[in-house]
Amino acid sequence: MSIGVCSSRSGLGALLLVTLELFAASIFGREVWQQDSSAKEAKASGGGERRLVTQEDAIRMTRIAGHGSINEYAGTLTHDFAYFSPDGKRFAVVLKRGNLEANTNEYSLVLFETEGVFDKPEPITLATMASSSNREGIKDVAWLADSETILFLGEQPGETTQLYLLNSATGTRRKLTNHPTNLIAFSSDDQGRAIAYAVERPRAPVVNERSRREAVVVNDEAMADLLSGSIGDDERDLMVLDTKSGSSRTLPLGTEIHGKLWGDLTDFFMSPDGKYVAVRANLTEVSPKWRQYKEPLLRKMLQRDLPPGALSWIFRYALIETETGRGKVLLDSPVSDYGSEIAWLPDGRSAVLTGVSLPIEESQSDAKLLGTPGVVEVNLLDLHHTLVASEDLRFLHWDRKTSVLAFEVRRRDPKPSERRHFKRLGFG
Repeated sequence: MSIGVCSSRSGLGALLLVTLELFAASIFGREVWQQDSSAKEAKASGGGERRLVTQEDAIRMTRIAGHGSINEYAGTLTHDFAYFSPDGKRFAVVLKRGNLEANTNEYSLVLFETEGVFDKPEPITLATMASSSNREGIKDVAWLADSETILFLGEQPGETTQLYLLNSATGTRRKLTNHPTNLIAFSSDDQGRAIAYAVERPRAPVVNERSRREAVVVNDEAMADLLSGSIGDDERDLMVLDTKSGSSRTLPLGTEIHGKLWGDLTDFFMSPDGKYVAVRANLTEVSPKWRQYKEPLLRKMLQRDLPPGALSWIFRYALIETETGRGKVLLDSPVSDYGSEIAWLPDGRSAVLTGVSLPIEESQSDAKLLGTPGVVEVNLLDLHHTLVASEDLRFLHWDRKTSVLAFEVRRRDPKPSERRHFKRLGFG
């Protein structure tokens, strides 16, 4: 159960990064060229004149809707805006533009063949959806292991966000959920047979039978909620869908987890075989011993005195069995606020966690372990864990043919990141 290590500065994925940058540049470059060409043709024909760019032009402009870009300033692209199929032969990109006439944001999921993207890119539009809310029309694109089936969250005007399945070869699309509230996030097994998803809780009316008798008591409710007549609950419910039967059931976060799924930034990860869901829980109870950790931001969070049961915004991984709903702590240590990922290993018995500390009993005598999150492998059957690397690394991808896990150093500054490659011994 050991892991060997090697490292390099460029490493695997450097060409991929260049590909994405050139792809983005080509789209915007082509749009500018078309505008200039149209202007020249109009001038040559004697019709139309040049004009200043307007706000309407900016709204109608087609942009790449990268992963998480809706939460970034001005929709800044992230490094994850292209979704590559597991075999690497194709990738999907989400585009968006404003429709002033319909008062909607239009989203399109387009498909490219990787081999021809430099010579003659010919995108195929797989799906187009529009959103009349502040939510995205298409988001969280995920390929299944067959490199043909795509899952995504989407919505149409006046609808809630639901889960969709799309066949990239035939273009057929199927709605998998019809939940009364919005889906926030999802995670699927390799085959799409079991899918975990988080949903909003129903909003509670401000005026009810009790408030009619006793009046409305206002505490910390948002003014917008009071004016709208209903109050939202930011705690999320976790559910699992059996796509074969079409039935869904709740996966409770039991008291043994001491945490909740909260808000729109929920993180959970379905194992490839669908037997487990790893949840990054927002803790409502934190061990006083954790105050020995020295990571700067985490240390500030740990020094606060909170009332019992309050959200700490300190996170820990828990593991839930999808069949029984039983939960347990996956690794009894905090997750870094700078980022964390999970890499499920193909044996289905272990997972690699990044951005986590070792349990306090094992790290309290080592200043580096107390101050820097690392990479840890955890056996799911007995929860035995092994330190893989004592530095903060971001997981990139897992090559099943070579049994190599690729990482990059997670930086807090704009300097280039170094790459790290770990070979999982015992596979292949």
